[in-house]
Amino acid sequence: MHTFRVGTLNINGARDERKRALVFDTTKIKRVDVMFLQETHSNRNNEADWEKEWEGQALLSHNTTLSGGVGLLFSRGFTPSSLEVEHVVRGRCLMVKARLQNHSLVFINIYAPTNGTEKELSRKKVGTVLNGCGDDLLFLVGDFNCTESFLDRDHADPHLASFLSLTETAGYSHGLVDVWRRMHTDSRQYTWFRLSEDRISSARLDRFLLLQTSVFSGCKIMPVGFTDHSLVLSKLGIKNILPKSAHWHFNSSLTQDTSFREVLRHFWSGFRGRKSDFMCLGQWWDRGKTEKQLLCQQYTLNATQDTRRSIRDLETEIVELESIGSSTGERGYIEILKSKKMVLSNLLDGQVQGALVRPRIQDFTEMETPASFFFGLEKKRGQNRVIHPLFLGTGHELVEPGQIKKRAVEFFSSLYESEYCEDDVDEFCRELPRVSDETNSWLDRPLQLDELNADLHGMQGRRAPGVDGLTVEFYRAFWDIVAHDMLEVFNESLASGSLPLSNRRTVVTLLPKKVLEVSSSLGVDTGIISLDQEKTFDRVEHKFLWKVMERFGFNPGFIAMIRVLYSDIVSMLKFNGSLCAPFRVHRGVWQGCALSGMLYGLSLEPLLSKIRACIDGLILPSFSKKIVLAAYEDDVMVMLFSQKDLDVLVNLMVLFNCLSAAKVNWQKSEALAVGRWTNGLPVLPQNLAWRQDGLKYLGVFIGDEATMKRNWLDTIERVEGKIEKWKWLLPRMSYRGRTLVPNNLVVSVLWHRLNCLEPPSGLLAQVQRVLNFFWNGIYWVHQGVLYLPREEGGQDLIHPASRTATFRIQFVQRFLTGLTDLTWRDVARCVFRQVNNLVMDDALFLTNFKFVKVNGLPLFYKSVVKARVLREPVVHRAMLNVSNKATPRLMAALWTRMVVLEHIVASAGPDLTGSEAVALCWLSALSKQPKVCCNCGGTGSVQGRGIFSWTTAGGPDQMATISSQRSSWLPIFGDLGGPLLRPTKVFFLHAVDKEPWNCVKVLNRRGLSKRSASAWPDRLGGDGAHPCWKVLYNPPLRERTGDLQWRILHGAVAMNIFISRMNPAVSDQCPFCSVQETAFHAYSECERLPVLFNVLKGVLNGFNETFSIRNGAGYKKTVRNKWQLLNFIWGEAKMAIYISRKNKIEKKGDCEAASVWRCNIRCRLRLEVGFYEMMNDLGQFCDTWCHKSVLCTVAKDQLHISFRSNCIAAFIHVYMCYHYCVLNRVFVSLCNCK
Repeated sequence: MHTFRVGTLNINGARDERKRALVFDTTKIKRVDVMFLQETHSNRNNEADWEKEWEGQALLSHNTTLSGGVGLLFSRGFTPSSLEVEHVVRGRCLMVKARLQNHSLVFINIYAPTNGTEKELSRKKVGTVLNGCGDDLLFLVGDFNCTESFLDRDHADPHLASFLSLTETAGYSHGLVDVWRRMHTDSRQYTWFRLSEDRISSARLDRFLLLQTSVFSGCKIMPVGFTDHSLVLSKLGIKNILPKSAHWHFNSSLTQDTSFREVLRHFWSGFRGRKSDFMCLGQWWDRGKTEKQLLCQQYTLNATQDTRRSIRDLETEIVELESIGSSTGERGYIEILKSKKMVLSNLLDGQVQGALVRPRIQDFTEMETPASFFFGLEKKRGQNRVIHPLFLGTGHELVEPGQIKKRAVEFFSSLYESEYCEDDVDEFCRELPRVSDETNSWLDRPLQLDELNADLHGMQGRRAPGVDGLTVEFYRAFWDIVAHDMLEVFNESLASGSLPLSNRRTVVTLLPKKVLEVSSSLGVDTGIISLDQEKTFDRVEHKFLWKVMERFGFNPGFIAMIRVLYSDIVSMLKFNGSLCAPFRVHRGVWQGCALSGMLYGLSLEPLLSKIRACIDGLILPSFSKKIVLAAYEDDVMVMLFSQKDLDVLVNLMVLFNCLSAAKVNWQKSEALAVGRWTNGLPVLPQNLAWRQDGLKYLGVFIGDEATMKRNWLDTIERVEGKIEKWKWLLPRMSYRGRTLVPNNLVVSVLWHRLNCLEPPSGLLAQVQRVLNFFWNGIYWVHQGVLYLPREEGGQDLIHPASRTATFRIQFVQRFLTGLTDLTWRDVARCVFRQVNNLVMDDALFLTNFKFVKVNGLPLFYKSVVKARVLREPVVHRAMLNVSNKATPRLMAALWTRMVVLEHIVASAGPDLTGSEAVALCWLSALSKQPKVCCNCGGTGSVQGRGIFSWTTAGGPDQMATISSQRSSWLPIFGDLGGPLLRPTKVFFLHAVDKEPWNCVKVLNRRGLSKRSASAWPDRLGGDGAHPCWKVLYNPPLRERTGDLQWRILHGAVAMNIFISRMNPAVSDQCPFCSVQETAFHAYSECERLPVLFNVLKGVLNGFNETFSIRNGAGYKKTVRNKWQLLNFIWGEAKMAIYISRKNKIEKKGDCEAASVWRCNIRCRLRLEVGFYEMMNDLGQFCDTWCHKSVLCTVAKDQLHISFRSNCIAAFIHVYMCYHYCVLNRVFVSLCNCK
């Protein structure tokens, strides 16, 4: 029987984050699993804040920001398998149906209206919903805004009728009872209080109505300090309703607590001296982990138990005072009650200060709307990893959790039992390659501290690697404390052959569940078998693996290191959040471990090597090398040519199974026949049938046209669905968030397919249109600019067509310069030789593709040929001596100092017969440039890859082919140009460039042509022409401030000159003066700005910098703190101009930019110092914010703002001058009127 806690609270509005933090903290302190909230005052704009700030799931029904609104908060441990949400009456009644284990629960949250019409409508709708609930476990909870009995109030009830009709419906139809009244039959206690000067009005408005059969063990009314309602908390005992937590996890917030660091350092230094008390270092290390866990738990408990005890004492006192005050009405008790509630409110407020400051500082550090928030929200919105039924092989279904756990443990215990039989492995291992002596020497060296540090920082965070609960974040934060001890323990473990016990205890999480085109075009009969291997990683036999590593030539010392990792391992199954009975692991490699893929590859290579040697496979025309298989980890595809090949494959699989326990599931394997097979198809084993359409390999459908179309089925609908999930959050997103969603959460799922397949015509354009949700209605900046990197003035928004073109260029790079043993290179060459019947493969890329006919090529290879967005120069900045007989194109190339292969081919003629004439044109290059020559391959045909090559001044013995590292590619822009079309960089043929920026510029060249880098070059000269874009977003600037600066530089701000065109009622004049308001005027020329600029001059003088109207202060890494502060000051100045203008238009708040700037700086400094005080790390605050004491200083743990005194005189002087100018202008105007 599990205790299930449900609470309800009317919170009187939670528009601000402080109020929400109080609600969330109260929910966690009381350990509420489901919290019903009324009067949330939520709407679509702040729904994102609820999602971000609450660690569980928040379901809201909005009314307005001033009234109404209901919601449910589910704790992080509440993990239903499904949720159905219905807004019965928006903002008044929310119904959620949840499926949890084998229970169906219905939560109905009510905030009853007091208006007569609304009351009747709500009563009817709630009655209809109740009638349709059936036998589900029903919770009718909320603020009913009326009472049922005289015991529930101390005054007359003005809304009795509506409640009686509702309770009659609920009671007679469903047997619902008032839980609190059932447990306190004749008691008086109220959930709502109104305190006036001389009396208390109180009533029990908040109720739980549950089925009579529900097993509830308690129901209490608890006062809270931030609302006039009390929390009603009910405890229910329901069998198997909530899973228990698997094991303890380290509280990552302690990594920022310097007091905890000192406590841990002191503890560990003392514990380090106890090594001699233990038999070995491993035993000492295990005990140390246990002590660390207890230390963390005790430290957290000590930090909170005093506050929790005070809260409980205050709650008891308030309940007593409420009872006395309601019965006596004495003013003295009322005043004491008010003061006690104020104390409780302040106590709770102090409790949540850390919860408010820490995420705000994190947002400043990681920039607002960090990636972790979006990925966390995406994961939270996904399906919960909870298993409710378990289907057996017999067809039976297990639903009882105890039976499911038992059966799961039995399965995994059997799976990890060894089946290995001692046998000779030489038959499969004779032809294996050997590891070099140099590599063995490097592998055998002892562990180094820098290796451990690098591996630690390469691990994925936010999870515990073992049952000890110490996370990656713990070791990263306290690495300086435990590093040397960890190295000492690990080296002893490698020497002794056994890891510490805690490192041998693992947790297994139970989760719910181009050759074709060539063969077809050439008429070659090919059979493709995709092998499905059962539990591939789990069935690796350790003894077999050690023997295979010996045959590969690994030294015994290195093999011993690997054996330590798999010696005496015990695992526990994590099922629905709880741990099951342990079982021993005698085989298998860990999935998720970086080493496991390589170990599995070693264990499988004997089989693959034998298959390559014994099967004839596919031999392409004009090629001698056979193509037998393709393998990626456990996905193996074998090419067959005859029945003999198939028989050999089946026999090898049987032998390898006996040797290594690897097992093929033939029933789940797939077989695809390509070609005619006029003599009949080979006979497949175990009822495996040949397919003619296609199959799926590595997540891609391959086969005929209909099968290939399945790769793109519903692509647009899926992309639209993902984007639609985030549109509600768009108004609250920074530009980084608006880029992150499409880049990482939407179109990233397409990259694998786009890398190896050509999408249907028009698909990428449709995807791009769906992704254009960056701007909310108005396109302020050309879309092509958004695709550029941030350092060039863009926002890194993904452009699918450019990314696809980059994939094609990478393919060509790998084809020409990749590893010599690439399996698919011969396949690609066979395809390229069909182009124009030229029988050219590598040399095809020297030709002008304008004259190439690609009819008959597979779609992917057509796209490779068409992706000529880059041209390949022979030599960068080389010179040619061109005779009068040379072609004009070659003469023109001389003056550009860039000679490309296209020019040379044009000189030699389309058949390349004139290549000797071209060779005579080469002379020495410029100083420090390579000497170039042409190596011709004959008079008529082009042979191999040596058509054009060059050598350095060292002589002909250093000759290289076209794939030389000197060969680089540049974008083709034609006659277009401009600052934004300058190539990002020249990238070389041998180096695969993953960044698509050059492709972005080529494919969007018309939109980027002749565009300035910013809107300010004529105004600000050099600074405006080449802004330092990157510093606009550097911390400690907020992301919103960075966005504002970016928009200002692009002129994409809504000034009156623009607004007046859309709304004639708005004047185009500046709200501060009579000049036409443009972005230039508002942010650099307005007569109100000298006040702010002179304040900035005074501050910048303290940094020994001269003030000028620029697009950012710049950046110098050598004095990082100084320039970060300068960029922060300048960014906040722009934000102050924006805010003061907004205040002026809305006629509220401070309209002086200098005053707003000072206020923003002070608030930020106080926020930062509060955070660092909480972390006991004021030294870090001083390093970041107190550079030369210009902005502030810290003395005796007190913050002193110093920039005020530095610039106050300048401010007063300019302020007076400004107002004198205004008065003088008014006087002149009056004189002119006379």
